[in-house]
Amino acid sequence: MTELITAALVFTSALFLLLASLGLLRMPDLYTRLGAATKAVTLGGGLMFAAVAVHFADIASGARAVAGIVFLLVTAPVTAHVIARSAFHLGIDFVPWTTMAIDEPDAEAARDQDRVER
Repeated sequence: MTELITAALVFTSALFLLLASLGLLRMPDLYTRLGAATKAVTLGGGLMFAAVAVHFADIASGARAVAGIVFLLVTAPVTAHVIARSAFHLGIDFVPWTTMAIDEPDAEAARDQDRVER
């Protein structure tokens, strides 16, 4: 039974990782690619860690798997945010048909100021 659960988790993980790679190929700009890849890779990696915990079925492996899942859940969104913010400040635009709400009152002025400081 353990082998069946492990195989199901690994297969599901591989499916999400495949979807992440398809998202990288199909999405039109950096921001949407980043969102698709981050979500799918986080879930795929978490399922792979869960498969490892189920397969080895001991406390040490389970604790390492839980630590890996927590680390992945904390670092992946932060990394995606930093990359997207850097791209925004470098002036990488959205695709024209994307409607994004920008929090900064004058985004163009913020980009220009950032370019002047460098």
